[in-house]
Order: sequence, then C-alpha cells, then structure tokens
Amino acid sequence: MRRESNLETAADLVFVDSTSSCDAENHSITFFLTPYAAGAVPLGIVITKGQTEIAYTAGFKLLKNSLGKSFNRNGSPTIFITDNSSAEINSLCSV
Repeated sequence: MRRESNLETAADLVFVDSTSSCDAENHSITFFLTPYAAGAVPLGIVITKGQTEIAYTAGFKLLKNSLGKSFNRNGSPTIFITDNSSAEINSLCSV
C-alpha cells in the first residue's frame, strides 16, 4: 500500500471510514481510501480495540509509521473526509 499512498490524489484527499462492533470483542476496522480513475484505492486498514481516541491514535500512528514519507513527501494528505466521530477526528488531528 506504500505505492498507492504516493498517488497524486492521495496527497490531496483521503476518505476514512470505520466499521465498529465487528466481533464479540468490539473491534473496529478503519479503512483509508483515496479516489482514483478506477474507483476508491485502499491506502491502509487499521484494526483497533473499540472506537476510543486512544485506540485510534495508536492505530493511526502505526499506519503513519509504516507508510513513511508518503503523500508526495508531505507525510499526510491535505484533507481527510470522515464521519462525525469525535474520537476519529481528534486522533487524525493529533497524528
């Protein structure tokens, strides 16, 4: 997924979408996608224990470290589009 994070569109815009309560232990799966001519291209997937700000921050830091200096060498995209989850938004801002 490191190659996909260097797409031009990834430097501008990333969609973040979480699905919660995926199992009996309340894990959450968060997808990072960027638009492309072929559709949404996956940039990363993070699995966390629940939907707390602490869990999101830990998972998002791991993804950021694994991608390195991606997004046209900016380290992060210009815009994240997410839902209204304050834990998710705060974690993205802090990472």
